[in-house]
Amino acid sequence: MNVVQLLMLSLCGVCLGDMPDHGGAISVTHAENADDNGVSVEVEEDQLDNVDVFYPTRNWQTIKPGQTIPQGLHVRMNLETGLKEAKLMDGDDGLKFWKEGERQGMVNTDKKHFSRDELKKALKEFKLSQDDMQDGQVYAESLKKDFRSYEELKEDFAQMNANVKTDSEILTDLLTSFRRPDITVAEKKAILTDLEYYVHQIDNAQNFAAMGGIDECIRTLNVTDADLRSEAAFVLGSATQSNPKVQVRAMEGGAMQTLIRMLSNEPSTQTRNRAMYALSSLVRHFPYAQQKFLELGGLNALKQLFQEGNTEKLRVKAVTLITDLVIEQHMIEKHAKIDDAVQQEKIQQYKKVPLLELLQEQGWCDVVHTLLTLPDHDTRDKVLTAMTTLMDTCHSSFSGAWASLEDLQREYHVLSGQEQSGKHGDDSASDDHFYTKMLQTVNKMLLEIVRRDEL
Repeated sequence: MNVVQLLMLSLCGVCLGDMPDHGGAISVTHAENADDNGVSVEVEEDQLDNVDVFYPTRNWQTIKPGQTIPQGLHVRMNLETGLKEAKLMDGDDGLKFWKEGERQGMVNTDKKHFSRDELKKALKEFKLSQDDMQDGQVYAESLKKDFRSYEELKEDFAQMNANVKTDSEILTDLLTSFRRPDITVAEKKAILTDLEYYVHQIDNAQNFAAMGGIDECIRTLNVTDADLRSEAAFVLGSATQSNPKVQVRAMEGGAMQTLIRMLSNEPSTQTRNRAMYALSSLVRHFPYAQQKFLELGGLNALKQLFQEGNTEKLRVKAVTLITDLVIEQHMIEKHAKIDDAVQQEKIQQYKKVPLLELLQEQGWCDVVHTLLTLPDHDTRDKVLTAMTTLMDTCHSSFSGAWASLEDLQREYHVLSGQEQSGKHGDDSASDDHFYTKMLQTVNKMLLEIVRRDEL
């Protein structure tokens, strides 16, 4: 027979039914003589006097220092007194087990006394719980054999981290490989794809520029392979986006001239789109680059797109870029603080960018509204935004868009009605009342044209 438990019941009196001092509290020790199928009970006087067990109720009670707390209670810290308190969980009652060193026991929270039958039942449950604990220890030992310890895992991770390269090291390796004399076009393309992923992060882009990576991209814009030119423009656009230090390096490397030329002469549609992306990233929030863009004929290069076929997407991107630059200039002038030297210096820089004047001189006002005839709703929205932004400069030219605006008014009147009645099938548009807002914008545009014509 295996070792089983001899459970010793210690009470303040000699009677099992009377426990006025300790309530329903039992102290248990192990012994080697007991029947597996029965429970042996030995009563000793004053056994519990050496163990201070917290007796829980349904009300909060303060836990005294050194008290042993039964399992499964609701314990909290009283923020006013700084003392720990405990009570039974809501709906909880019955037996609660406790452990103090090698000694273990239970309390009966239903009443202050154990009857002999209740005592035997409680002790049997206690024995079962001890068997579960032994099973748990066996299971824990098996886990140790099957799995590595936390310390072993820490050592493995430390070795792994020793082999992990930083982003800067990866950029250095990629550029070193890119500059190999025996590298193939396919390998260069793959490297540029990897570089584009890394240079989205501002610090990576600045490190890339310091390593000469921007210069490599600008040189690659002039190679004969269209895919390489496309990838290089993509990397350049991602690196310069919202990154002043890299924008300055790209301007110093001559990126502006090359990108404007690509917009005019590039035969590949994808490469032209990426050149537009790089150009947009280069000039945004950079008045010096905008000034050079105008001086080098950038507006003319964009306007030529309206004279070519199959360039609708590029035209929309061009109008969006011009609109954003006008709004950017307007916002800095409107919100710059008089006592902020940096913002005042930026205003002076923008004054050297005669964007609105050149838009009017070079005929941009006459081509913007031609995009209203495109069927895409998002494109129309961007064009209407551009017309609203440029109304002060281009109102006389926008009178020529009256017929197109009336067509849109009729179309969006129908779509708005369907949208408001819930009959329109395009849920993505109707969720935010897109067509209704488009109708309102068109109506405002027509009224503004009438108002200005009457002046």
